[in-house]
Amino acid sequence: MNKLVSITLLWLLLAAAALAESPKADLTLSPKNIAQWPAEYTLLLTVPADHHAYLNAGDKNIYIPVALDPDAQLAAAGLTITNVEKPTGVYDQEVAAQVLRGQSEFTLTLAPAQQAPAPTKASVPLTVRYQLCNDVTHVCYRPQTASLDLSLPAVATSPQTSSNNQSQAASTEEQSTGLMDKLLKVFENNKNNTALMFALMFLAGLLSVATPCVYPMLPITSMFILNRAGGIAEKEKLHALVYLVGIIGTYMVLGLVAGMTGGAFNAFMQSATINLAFAAFFAFFCIIVAGIL
Repeated sequence: MNKLVSITLLWLLLAAAALAESPKADLTLSPKNIAQWPAEYTLLLTVPADHHAYLNAGDKNIYIPVALDPDAQLAAAGLTITNVEKPTGVYDQEVAAQVLRGQSEFTLTLAPAQQAPAPTKASVPLTVRYQLCNDVTHVCYRPQTASLDLSLPAVATSPQTSSNNQSQAASTEEQSTGLMDKLLKVFENNKNNTALMFALMFLAGLLSVATPCVYPMLPITSMFILNRAGGIAEKEKLHALVYLVGIIGTYMVLGLVAGMTGGAFNAFMQSATINLAFAAFFAFFCIIVAGIL
């Protein structure tokens, strides 16, 4: 009973940590030259005190750096970022990466994509993705995405041309938007919705069972559960339930740990010693399943 209470409290603490409000950077976008193409803008990123953001992925390529338009939404609007001037940042020996603290300024140049007409919209959204880590507790928070309004140079077009362009764009978007595109759009638009992310990850976990590599394990697992139950129907259901809860619980805990620690979990899993320890751990249980122990 005490173990059940302890496990329940642990799950509650993990859920509270997952739902906790993460610190956010302050982002300000100012036009530098939007009289004509190419247009120039200044992005000011202000990191909260006692925190840092990453300018690059680090020496071990495990961190999530500041990214402008990470999902290439500007390309869908017929635009491209031709140049980005980044701040120098500071190299942090402890995390082995170039980091940003306080205020940092980015300068970006935007132009219509090649063989694409100049956009007729007055503005488009610019997506900025970043990850913050605490300098005191060394906790890295889940990556966050912010959307800023990007004003565009004015383009003189006739009402008829503008109407035709909008109709063609709407038709193309309607044709290209399939089921996967809609799901990806839901995912991108709700990155900060923790409950929805849990639901989507749970659905992805269920779908992962349908992958071909899982098929050979289904009869083996079923036979193992039936043998452990000794032919008793109630025990078969109980063993199957315990197996299901164990699998779901394990992946949920690993997902929470990975999400709350950021790049630290990746570095941990890339250690040769850790991987050898996991190999020995699974080999031990394989021996048990085989009936040798």
